[in-house]
Amino acid sequence: MSEELKKYKLLLSFLQEVLPAQNQNKVMYQTVNFIVRKFKLNNALLVAENSEYRYHNSKLDLIYEQIEDIVKKQIRNSKTAMMINLRTDFLLKDIKDKDKLPEKSLAYPLLFGNEIIGYLFLYLEEESPNKEFLPELLTEVTRLIKQVTDYEKVKETSVIDSLTQLYNREHLKQNFEKILSKLKGEKKPMSLLLFDIDDFKKYNDTKGHPEGDKVLQKIAELTKEIVQGKGIAYRYGGEEFLILMPGLDSNTSKELAEELRNKIQENNSLTVSVGLVTNLHSNINRIKLIKEAVKALYQAKEKGKNRTVQYVIVNDNLIIDTDKV
Repeated sequence: MSEELKKYKLLLSFLQEVLPAQNQNKVMYQTVNFIVRKFKLNNALLVAENSEYRYHNSKLDLIYEQIEDIVKKQIRNSKTAMMINLRTDFLLKDIKDKDKLPEKSLAYPLLFGNEIIGYLFLYLEEESPNKEFLPELLTEVTRLIKQVTDYEKVKETSVIDSLTQLYNREHLKQNFEKILSKLKGEKKPMSLLLFDIDDFKKYNDTKGHPEGDKVLQKIAELTKEIVQGKGIAYRYGGEEFLILMPGLDSNTSKELAEELRNKIQENNSLTVSVGLVTNLHSNINRIKLIKEAVKALYQAKEKGKNRTVQYVIVNDNLIIDTDKV
């Protein structure tokens, strides 16, 4: 078989194996495992966009990481591949226990144009078959990683509100039913908080939209800080914000709602009104749950603003206003 045909078959095999991957992590996983198998390696690392995948995790990972940090600095300057003898290379003179590693390492920058978008480290005990085909393979690896990374950035941008950096309605629509279904299977409650900035339109008209945007951003930051690890925060629209709190019961969600409301009042000239709903065990859907939160929010407004009104949904026919209990 000619060398050209071998190269073609290798690249075709790679694309058939990796192209079905749907995200960056899967692309990296499939890529490393393909390279390890085809080039008969025991250890390899692929790094891209603050993500990485290493084949063959071991107690020696810390040593590998020390070596890779040193080599990355060299590659960033030269933007060229390096063959390193791990035993004798002067760059690695201060690294201990190198004798436990393979003898050589091949380190490649993943270059897209003149930009380094990642690194590939291959560790070799002996000369690998088909090594001469690596440059062509790396071209395809780089192209795929760049493509999937750009796609994920666009996808992420499409579900992030540009002003507040919170998730938007599109993200809520994509994920809400999945969360409800999971909680139903686990027989756990779902709490949903909807809050609105009191008198925001008047503030906007008086102070101007730039000042109004600053208020929205500040409240968004406070919201993220308070709900971190407890819920998912969204800019629902205009001056309305929504928080999903999967698994939080009525008491815990009420405490969080009050903490958020008080914190916003302490740090802003404007207050918020909160509608809070906790769904216990019913099969209620996203639309119904939000509808009840809107009712609770309107009631908070009618009662004088800057307060929390909570409904507890026992089932489709029994909704309790906790203020009346």
